[in-house]
Amino acid sequence: MSKNLYRVDYSLTHDIDYFFRIDDVAFHVASNGGIIPDFIDRKTNYRIQTAVYTMKEFLEPVIIPYQPFLSDYKVTPDIFETYVDSFSRMARKGFISLDRIGAMYNPHNQDLLTIAWPSTNDNTLGQSGLLGVLPNLRDSSPTNEINTFIHMIDSQIGNYFPDYAVVKA
Repeated sequence: MSKNLYRVDYSLTHDIDYFFRIDDVAFHVASNGGIIPDFIDRKTNYRIQTAVYTMKEFLEPVIIPYQPFLSDYKVTPDIFETYVDSFSRMARKGFISLDRIGAMYNPHNQDLLTIAWPSTNDNTLGQSGLLGVLPNLRDSSPTNEINTFIHMIDSQIGNYFPDYAVVKA
């Protein structure tokens, strides 16, 4: 367990961007006001946020099309373009960008929705050195939280984007 966890009261009142990788695949998650997983170290994440926010956008993003179920989460067709903008920016920087969609109604809900991803599995993050700074969930002590997180991500990503599959058969 991390020593520098986010305070619950803080995480419940802020949409915190957090970053990690699984092997060589980089992820961005918008917390949507939910509880931040224990494997995210607050101080490390802050340093990563600072580096990511100043990065140049260099890739073309792929963005999910509007889905009617999004209106259950207050994302309507008229605001969809605004909603996906920050996820699209993260994809342009080389991250698969996800939203903690269920956190709106339950702060403990870790359900993720893939919003945007880079059009190519580019290694620019690795070449820049940032990939090595991102915590690798595979290097963490396996916990139920981490294993569940990895499999949830793979069900979102591996089934649709085989180039990004994180659970190897």
